[in-house]
Amino acid sequence: MAPAFCTANVWESFCDISRLISLRVLCVPNIGVSLSSSICYLKHLRLSQMPPHIGQITYLKTLTLFIVGERRGCHLAELKGLNLGQELRVTHLNRVGNLMDAQEANLVEKSNLRRLELSWELDSESASQEKVEKVFEALQPHSNLEILKIEGYKGAKFPVWMDYQILSNVVSITLSNCENCRQLPPLWQLPRLRYLTIINLILLEYVDTSFQGERKFPSLEKLCIDGLLRLQRLSRQDGSELFPCLTKLEIYDCPELTTLPCLPSTKSLVIHFGNGELLKSISHFRSLTCLRLHRNCDLVYLPHGILQNLSSLREMSITSFKKLKGVATDRVSLSGLKSLTIYEYPNLEAFPELVLEGLNSLQELTVGMCIKFSNLSEGLRHLSALEILNLDGCPELVTLPNGIKYLTSLRKLGIYGKPSLYFCDSNCPKLTVLPESISVTIFTIRLLYVLYLTGKPSRTKSSQPLSTLVVLGSGGHTAEMMNLLSVLQMDRFAPRFYIAAATDNMSLQKSRVFEDSLVHKNGVKGSTAQFMQIYRSREVGQSYITSVWTTLLAIAHALWLMIRIRPQVVLCNGPGTCIPLCVIAFLFKACRTYVLGIRWSSVFYVESIARVKRPFFKWLASLQVTHS
Repeated sequence: MAPAFCTANVWESFCDISRLISLRVLCVPNIGVSLSSSICYLKHLRLSQMPPHIGQITYLKTLTLFIVGERRGCHLAELKGLNLGQELRVTHLNRVGNLMDAQEANLVEKSNLRRLELSWELDSESASQEKVEKVFEALQPHSNLEILKIEGYKGAKFPVWMDYQILSNVVSITLSNCENCRQLPPLWQLPRLRYLTIINLILLEYVDTSFQGERKFPSLEKLCIDGLLRLQRLSRQDGSELFPCLTKLEIYDCPELTTLPCLPSTKSLVIHFGNGELLKSISHFRSLTCLRLHRNCDLVYLPHGILQNLSSLREMSITSFKKLKGVATDRVSLSGLKSLTIYEYPNLEAFPELVLEGLNSLQELTVGMCIKFSNLSEGLRHLSALEILNLDGCPELVTLPNGIKYLTSLRKLGIYGKPSLYFCDSNCPKLTVLPESISVTIFTIRLLYVLYLTGKPSRTKSSQPLSTLVVLGSGGHTAEMMNLLSVLQMDRFAPRFYIAAATDNMSLQKSRVFEDSLVHKNGVKGSTAQFMQIYRSREVGQSYITSVWTTLLAIAHALWLMIRIRPQVVLCNGPGTCIPLCVIAFLFKACRTYVLGIRWSSVFYVESIARVKRPFFKWLASLQVTHS
């Protein structure tokens, strides 16, 4: 492979680049001195600034950028002897001093060139329109060209060569900021043109100005028009042969455009800043599958019948309609609609039930930044196929309709910022109550999720010590727990909190002896363990009637201890003392109480099987783990 060299300061790093006789690729972002004729074998040069005398590199095949300069060696004529291929971008054409320079560039002979960009500085002092037009006329490319982009052209008319004879192979054209042009060249004749973008041609009134009845734009698939302030129509004369293959149409900021022709092949339509008259044309797009309307500051209601005949529509988004008070109230057939987004409707208060009745295939509904939206309506029950419901930034929304219980396909409900669900800053502050059916469903799903994770290995590993709660108990439980702790890596389970029943005097004493032995064994200054007592739920022989009060007291005490300790690990082996602690740890998991700052606890239950008629023996029977 031929060597390549890339640097931002190549001329400072090498005193004589001519010695790199095998160099074939050079990427130089910032240079300002002459290239040596000794590197004439260079084939690929990628630049962000223009060195003079580029024409000396006679073997050059790739030149991504040519910046026209006024000094010697930077004129357009430097391209004359270069057989360039792939792409070429020529900028600052306003600096072309005379017509001869443009003619000597000889673009028409560069048959390997596939992409050509020609641009003039937008804020430059403009030469006479006649001179600019003649320079552009002299920059005729070869007929093999496929992509053409023109930016900042100051002439009033486009060159003659922009027709089907020279641009017969072009598939994409972009015309941008050609502010003096009132009429396009006959681009509708180009047989292979698939993508056309027109931006800021502020005097243009028609995209197609022909009167003939032939097929116009026969292969065009996507048309994007932006900032055409005087555009009145797409074509001076409508006809069935206009845009026969157009599948995507995007219209941005064309205030004088009031109608669209019938385009039977169009699947996607985007309109930004469209007026009411223009929106009425939407009903003509019978094959439309995607509709996106953005920004309108005048309409109070959508035009009547705008959504008629759109039976093929699958996705619709209407955003930033500042005065709109409601969507269309007439009965429409959008039975195929899958996704609906309503965003930034400051005056929208509710969804009419009539609108929701026809959306029986809707799978995703998003309502966001509608500050007066207060009622989703009982029509929600008609959305039997709804899978995702998102509500974001609706401060007046108080509750969800009971009809939500009929949404049997719903798998995601997003109420963004609701405190009782996600414990974040509220975007729906008045939504404090969910329907009973969905509240029970959410809790049940959460409970089943925790049960599902029970016994599964943790998916994350932490190198940090884990705060550990050790539950002790009489009847041999404490001795078994000490044996278990003796085989653990105690530095991984710290700090440790030992808990025993208030009437158990021996267990905490044994745990203190165990901790002292660890201090002596490891040679540390002191133990960080803490020792606590908890009320017993029921003493041996206590009546069940009186145990109700003691159980409630034990649960309250256990809750206070769990909030205070916030353990990451709970170790227990069966004493009754562990029951309220483990239940509370489980409920914390099920309820996900991050609002209190309580971490999830992993409960390790180690069952000891003991025999009393013969000498006691121990057997580690099972290990069950519940984790986050």
